[in-house]
Amino acid sequence: MHLCESDSPEAVEALLEAVKDSDYLIRVHVCSSLLYLHGFKPDISLYEDIFENIITPEEGESSEGDYKKYEVAVN
Repeated sequence: MHLCESDSPEAVEALLEAVKDSDYLIRVHVCSSLLYLHGFKPDISLYEDIFENIITPEEGESSEGDYKKYEVAVN
């Protein structure tokens, strides 16, 4: 079972934690799953405010500030 197929509190909590992953593709899939679970079209490109908060920095690794933005995307 995929996490996006379950709206159990444990699955949602796992997705909320995973949005802080350093990998951009994981963050995209996590946000799409959360959108789907909450009845929205799971296409992250339709939600500019979410997308802007999960994009990867142009250079280097994610900073502490980036990780905070990733969390903002799902709150």
